[in-house]
Amino acid sequence: MSRPTLASSRRRIILSSFCITSRLIKTISVLFLVAIHKPTTASETSASGHSFSEKSANSCCIDHPIHVWTSCGTSKQHQEEQQPSFSSSSVRIIQSLRAGEQRARQQTQPAQEERLSNFALATAGATATMVGDAIMQPMDCIKTFQMSEQGSGMNIWSAAKYIFQNYGGLPGFYSGSLVYCLSDGFAGSLKFVTFEALKQKFMSSSSSFLCAAVAGLVYVAAIVPGELIKQKLQMNQIASASEGILQIYSTSGILGFFTGFTGVCLRAVPYTMIELGLYDWIKKWYTAIIIAKRKAQENNRAQLTPKELIVIASMVGGIAGYLTTPLDNIKTKIMLNSSKYSSTSNNGPIVAIIACARDMIESSNANHGGRRGVRSLFDGGVARVAWLMPFTAIYLPLYESIQRYMLKARSSVH
Repeated sequence: MSRPTLASSRRRIILSSFCITSRLIKTISVLFLVAIHKPTTASETSASGHSFSEKSANSCCIDHPIHVWTSCGTSKQHQEEQQPSFSSSSVRIIQSLRAGEQRARQQTQPAQEERLSNFALATAGATATMVGDAIMQPMDCIKTFQMSEQGSGMNIWSAAKYIFQNYGGLPGFYSGSLVYCLSDGFAGSLKFVTFEALKQKFMSSSSSFLCAAVAGLVYVAAIVPGELIKQKLQMNQIASASEGILQIYSTSGILGFFTGFTGVCLRAVPYTMIELGLYDWIKKWYTAIIIAKRKAQENNRAQLTPKELIVIASMVGGIAGYLTTPLDNIKTKIMLNSSKYSSTSNNGPIVAIIACARDMIESSNANHGGRRGVRSLFDGGVARVAWLMPFTAIYLPLYESIQRYMLKARSSVH
């Protein structure tokens, strides 16, 4: 047996290098075709296969260097047999990608068409907000009384008993309800329209919290006058809404209706960020983890059930409500004691907020025998959670249910 000469060894190394280079070129070609995946007809596919065969025929058996000593005709025949597998595999990859894109387009296109108009979103938001306000108005009245100086330190039952005995019985729990429902309904409509519009523009999980913050600012600008009059009615500081409007205007002018605006911003913006942002994030997470495993029943997309929406909304409302209780306390005390903090507010709203917080922390309460400290910041916290958990469990799922009803009605018309 003769040993391979140096020339034959070099030839084998060169041919092996050509083989590796050829396979790399084929791989890059397939990836390039997959990347562009232009529509390919049958004639184009056969033409491309034929041109590839002609090009590959010029190479000398680079796919299989073991046949380097075979004839050139055999090499051409071998590569012509191998070429259809390459063309068919690349075509199959491209066709599967096209099919996947078509399915994705069919699933995303209805979602884009399903967005309601701003007027419809405003109607849904206002209706859901006013229904929730009307149902939970008594608990809101108890919470406001607990946060006032008169009811500071009282528990829910003591505050409810005092309101019932001193504010005209059961109707006393609904003082200012009409004004607040109308103002909060209007503010809620703007909040939801702003949130949905921004969320549609910035499609990401983290952006939901920023969109909710902007929606909270819009909400504050619309709610402050109605919130101010409602709280004065609840505390019997005014007899009617018209009296409150005249009193505020004669005392402080137009700017008087925005007393406590900064305090409301400090309360409403973080609350709205937690409420809408966390609610939207939990829905996406729950859908991705659990609902995605179910078979879609409508438009090839699974939806959360009303019970699941209620549980998520109530949990979010409780978390957001308790975390923002100190801010709500400061806002309420500034609104109810505007004369007390008017001198400090001249130096800026932040100074009034700090002064109010300091007064709350340093104040002593006879029911607790002295200084209550930081605990006073959470006065009415239990009532606030007891109010917001059912409130969010009512109005957020109701808002989505109204949306689904409107979408179904519109699709039935078309």
